[in-house]
Amino acid sequence: MRANRYVAVIVGAALAVSFALPGVVSAQDEKWKDAYNAFSQRNFRQAETMFREVCAEYEDAGQPWGWCHMMLGATLGQMGSSKRQEALAQLEIAKELVTEDEQRYQTLNSIANIHLLDRNWSQAIAAANDAGPFASAEQRGLLAKIKGQAYYQEEDYQNAAVELEKAIQSRPSEANLHAFLGRAYFELGDKAKALPELTQAAQLDRTNRIGLFFAARINLDDGNYAQAVATAERAIQAHPQDTSIRNLLGSAYLGVDRYTEAIQQFEVVIQDRPNDAPASYNLGQAYTATENWPKAVEQFQKAQNLFPAGGATQSALLYDLGIAFEKLGRNEDALRAYQDSAASNDSVDKQDAIERVQERIRRAKGKGGDQ
Repeated sequence: MRANRYVAVIVGAALAVSFALPGVVSAQDEKWKDAYNAFSQRNFRQAETMFREVCAEYEDAGQPWGWCHMMLGATLGQMGSSKRQEALAQLEIAKELVTEDEQRYQTLNSIANIHLLDRNWSQAIAAANDAGPFASAEQRGLLAKIKGQAYYQEEDYQNAAVELEKAIQSRPSEANLHAFLGRAYFELGDKAKALPELTQAAQLDRTNRIGLFFAARINLDDGNYAQAVATAERAIQAHPQDTSIRNLLGSAYLGVDRYTEAIQQFEVVIQDRPNDAPASYNLGQAYTATENWPKAVEQFQKAQNLFPAGGATQSALLYDLGIAFEKLGRNEDALRAYQDSAASNDSVDKQDAIERVQERIRRAKGKGGDQ
C-alpha cells in the first residue's frame, strides 16, 4: 500500500511590525509620530501616505532619510503582492542609507520576508544571511525561521532541519515550525526524530495538516495501523476536502481490515483525481479484500496503465490482477497477467501461479471447455 506524497504549503510569513521609533523624531513632531503610529496599528494605507510625505520632504531637502525609506518599504510589503516590488525598491534605498545595526537588520529582515512571501527562496536566504551580522540573539531566531522555511520549500531538507532547529529554540510554541522540522526529518529518513516534532505540531494546533498527515504516514509505514487511523481521522475531520489525507486514511483502514470504509475513501480520491495510480491500486486491493473481483479487475487494469512499466509496483499489481482473473475463472487472462508480472520484475517468484493456471487451462481444454 502506498500513500500519496503530501506536498506541504508554506504559511505566509508576516513582516515584523516591531520597528522602533527613531531617536531623531522628537515628541513634538506629530507627522513622524502619526506615520509610525499608523504603521504600528496596522493602518498601512494611512502609514503609506504619511511616510511618502516624510520621505519626499527629506529628499527635497537633499537629506534622504534611510529610516523613512525603510518604514515605507515595510509598509508597502504589508499591502499585498501588487506593492512588493515597490517595497523592495524602497528597502534597497534604505539599505544604502541606514548606518545603525538595528536599522540594517530591520531593512534586510524586511527584504528577506518579502522574498519569502514572493517565493523567491534563494533571495530570502541571501537577505537573511546578510542580516545576520546585525541581529541580536532573538533576531537570529527570526532569521533562522526565514531560512528554515525557504530551505524547506527548496526541498533542501538538510539545511532546513539545521535552521528550523535554531528557530524552535526561541519559538517553541509555533506549530508550523515543528511541522516543517518533522517533515524535514521524515524526508531525511529519520522517522525517530520526525514523529515527536509532528506530534508536537498536532498538539499545538489540532488542525495542523503537515503534522497530522506525516504522523499518520509514519505510523502507517511502521505498521501501527490503529494509530494511523486515529491520526488520519483527525486530519480528515479538519480538512475534509484533502484527497491526499483520504488516500492515506483509506490505506490505514486497509491495515485494520475496515475494507468498506477504505473503499469509500479511495472512491472519493478517484473522483477527484481519476489518474491517481496509487489510489486506483489501493482501491483494487480493497475490492480484493471484499472479494468483489470484477471491481478489483477494473481498478487493477486502470492502475496498470498509470504506473511506470517494469517496476516492482507494476509487477505486484499484475500479480494481483492475475489473482482476480483467476477468481473469476478467466484463466487465460490470469496466465497473461502472471506472465507479464514475471517479465516485468522477477523479484517475486510467479512460477507456481503460472503453472497452476496453465494446468487449469489444460484441464479445461481437455474437457472441451471454452476459456
